[in-house]
Amino acid sequence: MAMQQDYLMRYIQQFVEALMRSTTRIEEQEDYEGAARSLDNAVGNAAEMDTDVLLGFAPESIASIVSVMGIDPRLVEYMARSLVLAGDYYGRAGDMDTSILRVQQGQALADAFGIDLDRPWEVLEEGAEVPRVAEPGAFLDD
Repeated sequence: MAMQQDYLMRYIQQFVEALMRSTTRIEEQEDYEGAARSLDNAVGNAAEMDTDVLLGFAPESIASIVSVMGIDPRLVEYMARSLVLAGDYYGRAGDMDTSILRVQQGQALADAFGIDLDRPWEVLEEGAEVPRVAEPGAFLDD
């Protein structure tokens, strides 16, 4: 269980760092595209896949792939929310096609894993018990 906790906390920390980098890029350079790419990379890293390959899939395909991989649902929440935020940033950078795709990808993940993107994030507190990772394909039939 401790190893699973470390795994989850490591990836959540990467998302926090990516969010901080993206915020800094926007505040200091107004670099929305760079901020979006930073979030994209965090999503690819969490899935342990090449970012361009993963985000090249259609929204429903990404949801299926992530489900089969058995990624902890709390980590998937960070992935989904980061994709939606990246979509916002791509839109502000003027790349509407990528903006729409990222929002759709994030929403597909949220739908597949029962994540309500309208509620605030619940950050995992240090020392909290991590539930067993979902069985592969557990969310495909929802």
